Amino acid sequence: MHDGFLIFDIIFFILFTIFVINFLYTHRKKVQVENKIFFLYRTKIGLKLMDKIARKFPKSLNIIAVISIITGYIGMLASFLLLIAAIYQISTIAVVPNVPPVMPLVPWIQLPGLPILYFTFWIIAIFIIASVHETSHGIFSRLYKVKLKSSGFGFVGPLPAAFVEPDEKQLQKKSMKQQIAVLSAGSFSNLITAAIFLLLMFLTISLMAPATNPAIVSAPIQLVSIAKFSPAWNATLNESDGKIIEIETANETISYFSNFSDSLDKLKPGDNITINVYESNHTKIREVTITTIENPQNKSKSYFGISTQPYISDMSLKITIWFWKLFQWLFLISFFVGLFNLLPFSIFDGGRIFYLTILKITKNNKKKTERIVKITNFILLLLLFGMFLMWFIRI
Repeated sequence: MHDGFLIFDIIFFILFTIFVINFLYTHRKKVQVENKIFFLYRTKIGLKLMDKIARKFPKSLNIIAVISIITGYIGMLASFLLLIAAIYQISTIAVVPNVPPVMPLVPWIQLPGLPILYFTFWIIAIFIIASVHETSHGIFSRLYKVKLKSSGFGFVGPLPAAFVEPDEKQLQKKSMKQQIAVLSAGSFSNLITAAIFLLLMFLTISLMAPATNPAIVSAPIQLVSIAKFSPAWNATLNESDGKIIEIETANETISYFSNFSDSLDKLKPGDNITINVYESNHTKIREVTITTIENPQNKSKSYFGISTQPYISDMSLKITIWFWKLFQWLFLISFFVGLFNLLPFSIFDGGRIFYLTILKITKNNKKKTERIVKITNFILLLLLFGMFLMWFIRI
């Protein structure tokens, strides 16, 4: 399904691009350009629904608001600590990933240990995450009687986006708690969405388990990707060599995906293995001998730098695997967008929450608050720069 779906995915990307260009051209009079990179198409879609939800469930939403605010502060701290942890990890791990520690997710990217990010996955993720995020802002704005001027969609440069536009002057007149509830609602909803997709991941994994799917037991091992500068990469193993692999260790030959992980767990750093490469018709192409090294995440484990999946011919199982990959990306993107947005940096919701919090602590001393916020922004930029510099030096 990998190659076949990639072709469909590229066709879908072309058709989607043509549709967007045509829409923006035919509606150009209603598209507003702000700061030269924001292309906004304002509508009233969803505003009545947000207002209806806010009026129908005020008690429940007020309880959720408290949870959302607490989650916002925890997420703000967690995002900052993750940034520190990322710098530490990059400076200490044995093998540095060949991709930057923080980067925009674009279609067809291949990250170590993850399936390819098809354009289809990417556009579904953006639609769900942006819609949930902005709708949550809108619902809590209406809960506190803040007028919603418009909703809509647009582009930030080439990236699609959705938005809900509350009346900022009305919002700023609300209490600190109410403002923070509105600001934290977007990220909170993204984290809840991530939890839902994590559950769906586990459900699809259970469908793919050998106990419920005998096809997995007899499925050959399919080579998906090879990490750059890994032992497999250095041994000139190539993704274009073939679809199916077989791994020979000192004790056994691993031919089927069902016992792949358990068998590799027995390997130690320094063990020699031979990877036999086959075409899908089981014609042997060549063999490659590799010496494993320490796993960057666990020095007692071995590592040689390949990603695999079962080579499935059953269509129903292929569809299940497709949804598992989709849910995996939806979980990861929802989680990290929700968490990253809580980083106490001025352009994010977390930055606005941080500003309101410091303003309260300084007893509405705006000059002192702005000074603290500027220092915090500088520290965060310094940490981000340091992380990229450390990655660049060590790669």
